[in-house]
Amino acid sequence: MTTRYLSGAYPGGYTLNSNYSGLVIESTASVGGAGVVATSRASIANDGVVASTTSFGILLYAGGTVTNGSETDKMALISGKVGIHASGGPTTVTNYGTIVGFAGGAAGVGLFRGGLVTNGSSTDTTATISGHVGVSVQNARATVVNFGTIQGYGNECVLLEDGGSVINGSNADTTALIGGPNTAYGVNSRKPATVTNFGTIYGVISFNGTVINGSAADTTALISGNIGVFGGHKVINFGTITTISLESSATLTNGSVDDTAALISGGVGGAVITNFGTIASAHGHAVGVGGVLINGSAADTTALVSGVGGVFASASASATVTNFGTIVGTGGNALKFNDAKCTLNIEAGCAFVGGVFGHGGVLDLASGVGVVRGLGDGPVIVTGSMQRTVFRQFRTLEIAAGARFSLAVPGTVANGGFHTLVDNGLFTVNDELTISGTLSGTGTLAMAAGATIEIDSAAPSTLTTKFNGGYSVLALMSPSSFAATISGLVVGDTIDLLGITATSATVAPKDRLVVYDGTTQVASLQLAGSYNGATFDVSADGKGGTDVTLATPGAAPSPHAFISAMAGFGAAASVHSVLGDFRAAHEPHVLTSPRVAIA
Repeated sequence: MTTRYLSGAYPGGYTLNSNYSGLVIESTASVGGAGVVATSRASIANDGVVASTTSFGILLYAGGTVTNGSETDKMALISGKVGIHASGGPTTVTNYGTIVGFAGGAAGVGLFRGGLVTNGSSTDTTATISGHVGVSVQNARATVVNFGTIQGYGNECVLLEDGGSVINGSNADTTALIGGPNTAYGVNSRKPATVTNFGTIYGVISFNGTVINGSAADTTALISGNIGVFGGHKVINFGTITTISLESSATLTNGSVDDTAALISGGVGGAVITNFGTIASAHGHAVGVGGVLINGSAADTTALVSGVGGVFASASASATVTNFGTIVGTGGNALKFNDAKCTLNIEAGCAFVGGVFGHGGVLDLASGVGVVRGLGDGPVIVTGSMQRTVFRQFRTLEIAAGARFSLAVPGTVANGGFHTLVDNGLFTVNDELTISGTLSGTGTLAMAAGATIEIDSAAPSTLTTKFNGGYSVLALMSPSSFAATISGLVVGDTIDLLGITATSATVAPKDRLVVYDGTTQVASLQLAGSYNGATFDVSADGKGGTDVTLATPGAAPSPHAFISAMAGFGAAASVHSVLGDFRAAHEPHVLTSPRVAIA
């Protein structure tokens, strides 16, 4: 490489022709006029002053490299209508001093074939690039790394037309700044880019890109502006971001289990949102959710979402909100769904301050223990592991696996109010529950002592109905549609066959309770447990149906009976024949009298 060295003054500018591929402007040199022009690809190092009043500070027709100053020389200056303009090939710019573009609409650094711009270093945080746009890159992806200041006096400080990456500061440099007094967007990337900030950026637009603000070691990082982040596909925040508006398929993580101080002020729109810190808005909704919101975790119940409208889901949103922490609506509503496809998951330890409206959606009691009141046409009240909350306009109640809740007052699951009950946990009825809507789940629907559950619709085989206390009633409108298992029967418990006449009952093989009207089978119900030797009273219920009541409990056959049976056979008798005779001797018999004995 042939290098030209400049010292002294060049008031008219300097042109580096194709005979040279390198130029060093020494600290004693100054170039004015038309600045420096390289007609072919070149490498330029400036330790002096390049200040054009009429054109570009440095113009590279075929790209190359420009280094302004050094770790020990921070006084180097490049200025012009555009500080550095490079076309024809990718360019690398490294700045330790000052680069200025002063013309309206012009850039401090303008690269037209992509490249790399590094402003400052870990030991040089005073480096500055400024212009109407601080750094502008077109026609190719680029990387911008800033340890100092990049200022834009127009709309943008860093403009990436074709995407790339921007790194502002480091864990050791939290003073790095991309912004300016009139900046609308510190970084504007019109194609996917990754923006990592450890310092301060005045606003980020990153369509389909990734924005990382701060780190576990840097919770002071700040992205601010009228719109802090707009259009990102993935946002991770450990510090502070003002208002965020994302695509509905985007993801946002605010803080972590170890960083609950992360803050998004001004609210969030769209996205799949996981919040461990605080999302707050003094105006409007804190979260306009179009997909998923998870507020806190089992290990973080301090997570907070707070706004005038709290959480809001639009009419077209199929949203799922899971709350471990607190959701506040300072204007009245903590949460409002506007589509029946929405689901609210209530976790132990959570709280709502303000109204909660489901618009026909799903209320899922996802964990913990508690009491439900008001199940029916009106609002439902839930207390227990979570703060007392009134839930309105929900139509499906779900008890999740591991959750244990009880119904304290009479309730209904029917058209017009709650029309679906999904029980995957334990739901205990302390008074009365009538179900004519949809019943499903894999859990246990239990009756406390003296309680009544009436099921007028189908019940799946995956569900268990449990008598749990004595003198309880399970009323069945359609036994043929009832496939759930019945467990826990004790003396005094009753199965009421609504509108069905019956005269006898027996326990058939495989623990099925079979009920007859004369010789006609009218019900066959699956039991869980041992009812060998039990007796049932079969009587009219006074309403046109039949009560089948356990009168005496079952008892397992004595092992002595089996031993005696074995002793009556010779050594040559087979075990199978002995067992067969034993079973025949103890097979349940059907009796036709009102009291049925199972001997």
